[in-house]
Amino acid sequence: MKESKEFDRWNDLKKQINLKEEKLFQEREVWWMNFGKNVGFEISGKGNQFLRAGIILQKHNKHTALVLPITSKDKSNSKFHIKIVYKGKAFYISLTQSRVLSSKRFVRKIYKVSENNYNVIMQNFLDHLKTRTQH
Repeated sequence: MKESKEFDRWNDLKKQINLKEEKLFQEREVWWMNFGKNVGFEISGKGNQFLRAGIILQKHNKHTALVLPITSKDKSNSKFHIKIVYKGKAFYISLTQSRVLSSKRFVRKIYKVSENNYNVIMQNFLDHLKTRTQH
């Protein structure tokens, strides 16, 4: 039942987000974003606003971007995550949970990663896309 209420809360919030102004953004920026309540093993946001940090990997246009979510859970042993450090704390970018988001979901810019770090993230993401899962 708790799960159903979270979906209802997310649906109400999503209606409000749709009315918001779009944000100005650039590639390499890390933002707090309304990721929402997602299905199964899809990564969701947390709290009342369903927030999660995400990095803008590719700007498609002024309305949408390809985003990778970020977690603070230690994923140092995972080949599907890239470690980044911000203000002395480790965070992990999920390579498997990419998605296109509207800039209306962007809440607040946190910072912009260096071009060098961005290139490492992008190369890891592209390598991940090239890797085939063995069944």
